[in-house]
Amino acid sequence: VRVLEEARALECAGHRVVICTYNMGRDLPGVEIVRVPRAIPQYGPADLALTPRKLLVKVGLDIALLATALRVARAVRADCLHAHLDDGAFLGLVLSRLLRTPMIYDCQGSYTATLIGDGSLRPRSLTVPPSRRAL
Repeated sequence: VRVLEEARALECAGHRVVICTYNMGRDLPGVEIVRVPRAIPQYGPADLALTPRKLLVKVGLDIALLATALRVARAVRADCLHAHLDDGAFLGLVLSRLLRTPMIYDCQGSYTATLIGDGSLRPRSLTVPPSRRAL
């Protein structure tokens, strides 16, 4: 909902918005969405914890999303990138440097809290304090 409303507001202000995203989810009328190829494996909402399989799938999806977003940004001659969540921030930073295009990062919470919530990190783990500072 948040990304959709931001896209609509930007379009009302005269900007062209193209949303590049993973191959999961549904398309919405009136919203230009470009997804990574369906041939890339995916994981479902039930796959919360970080497993070797999920990590491999996630890396594949991120590489496909980076390639897709690079292709789209070049084709539409993007004058600004808008990244969401932590994965988007990393991919957006790479794209921003490659294209020499400014990026806005929409931070919607704590990545460390997400990792604790999905069971990938333990709340009392020694890695939690350093990851909170780094992320």
